Amino acid sequence: MDVPENLEPDGRNYVEWTWSLLDDGIDVCDQASFSTLRTADGQPLLEAEVAEHLDGQMLIAKKAAVQKGHEFADVILCCKAPNVDSDVTADELAKQFFLDTTFAMARARALGEICDVAEDFNISAMHLKMNLATDELLPKPLREALNGPVDVP
Repeated sequence: MDVPENLEPDGRNYVEWTWSLLDDGIDVCDQASFSTLRTADGQPLLEAEVAEHLDGQMLIAKKAAVQKGHEFADVILCCKAPNVDSDVTADELAKQFFLDTTFAMARARALGEICDVAEDFNISAMHLKMNLATDELLPKPLREALNGPVDVP
């Protein structure tokens, strides 16, 4: 099995690494261990050594994501585009905005940043971001946060 070994020692390319795993058919989620992944017939998807290696890599990737203010579930979300329903994500963001505006704004900014990076490997990430940033049902501050800060000369 071709397991991506491209995670930098400091984890800074965690978006690319996550996309590589998904692209190779390894389902990435916020799980306890890669050893729990199974094939359709119930067999382990990965050899024990490979699962253990990926578990260690995941810890590094998650730590790097946290340092950037990114939830790993959102990294996975952007990397899974186009298999993501942007309407569901928009509804979730809108609800969060009214429950905890600060959190929702930070999440919208993070989604925009993650999708910008993921776009280098998965053009659908750009479409996900665009769908969210132009969704008229989202409050305007969230749409603006998704697009990031605007440089004014």
